Amino acid sequence: MILLFFSWRSLNTDSPLKRINKKILIIGIFIFFLFPFCTGDYFHYLEIFEQIKRGYDGHLEVVYLYIAHFTEYYTVWRIIIWGCSLFLILKTFQRLNVKYDYCLFFCVSLYLILLSYARVTLSMSLIFYGLSYFVRPIQRHFIFSFFLGMSTIACSYFFHKSALFGIGMVFLGLFTARMNKTQVIILILLIPIFLGLIENLLNIFMNLETDAESLQNIRVGQAYMSGEGRASGLGRLIYVCFIRTPFYFILIIYGMAFFQGKYKNFPIDIKIFSSVSAIIIAGASVFAFNFENVNTTVLYYRFLLFSMIPCTIFLAYCFEHHLYGKLIKTILYIGISGNIYSLLYSTYLAYVK
Repeated sequence: MILLFFSWRSLNTDSPLKRINKKILIIGIFIFFLFPFCTGDYFHYLEIFEQIKRGYDGHLEVVYLYIAHFTEYYTVWRIIIWGCSLFLILKTFQRLNVKYDYCLFFCVSLYLILLSYARVTLSMSLIFYGLSYFVRPIQRHFIFSFFLGMSTIACSYFFHKSALFGIGMVFLGLFTARMNKTQVIILILLIPIFLGLIENLLNIFMNLETDAESLQNIRVGQAYMSGEGRASGLGRLIYVCFIRTPFYFILIIYGMAFFQGKYKNFPIDIKIFSSVSAIIIAGASVFAFNFENVNTTVLYYRFLLFSMIPCTIFLAYCFEHHLYGKLIKTILYIGISGNIYSLLYSTYLAYVK
């Protein structure tokens, strides 16, 4: 709530205090990224870090293991990983045709908790920082921007394997950003075919048998996809509704902007980021349907979160240009209420356990 206050102050203050508010806000976000005690992942990663220091490599990507081996303290490890995530997110906001202050406001209001808890945030931030060089290259350095963007996006895979989904959606978004209404409608009509293909691929993966060396890794992936160990209950259901509903309001806003023709007036970078946000939400939603013999709820939730950064940019642009104000206010009400509920729900879970 303190961060939300300062993000709102930096939005509305036209005085030297604005810079002070913004600095306090960014420092506050950084501290929140380092110590997100409201989620169990902070302590989960602490256990993993201690195991790594004892010589057990765990299930993390190799890059995180290297960082852990060269750092003595858990807090330093988090500063490197989550500090880089925040830096890349902020630099992405600054590179685009949208007000930086508005991006900060929507980031804090909707996604601060979600961005702060998991290491996948670093992978997400690399993807969209790289994308910013595709859509807004450095003047007179187009080739350099292309290779920088491409290499940054490619590197994201080494920070989290689920980046494959994000990378695929980004390049699909680059393609769909130039589609007309008829082509988009055809793409929507092809969704049942995509569902069938994905179901077949998932069934093949879930039934894989291989040598003993690879079997354990495959079983971990299969258990992850099956959603084993996920929390359930009424409290969890309410939390899920708070988290997921804003994404679909954003999808509605994108659809309205596209079919009403307002999308044509967007700058090219905002066009592509808004298109990517819609493609990710739609693509992730395919996994909301539990296929035969395969529970994909965890994949759906994980993939949906890849849209947080482009959604922030899209909402900030619409808010700046006074587009769909009522829907954006609804999104803010739901998002802020969801964050408050998330904090209360986490406190309740910590108490009962």
